[in-house]
Amino acid sequence: MRMVIVDRELALVPVDPNDPVRGALELRSPGVVAGLVALFEQVWHAARPFGGEASQDEQGLTAQERELLRLLAAGNTDEFQAGVQATRRGWV
Repeated sequence: MRMVIVDRELALVPVDPNDPVRGALELRSPGVVAGLVALFEQVWHAARPFGGEASQDEQGLTAQERELLRLLAAGNTDEFQAGVQATRRGWV
């Protein structure tokens, strides 16, 4: 989501993320701005250089693959049988 945060006091977010020409909201509420700053910092912390290789754990899994397996283990389903393949490879 595109947004602009200024001095941790003002945030501009799109009225409609799918149609940026509709305008933006100016947010000054400290709680809302603090939440958007926290969201930005979390995404920034998890970011990696564009085009860079994803880091893998000792089993050769990326963070995204580990999260997918966590969701499958929690009972979420998929239509491509990723859980079966993960079991066959010894990941779960």
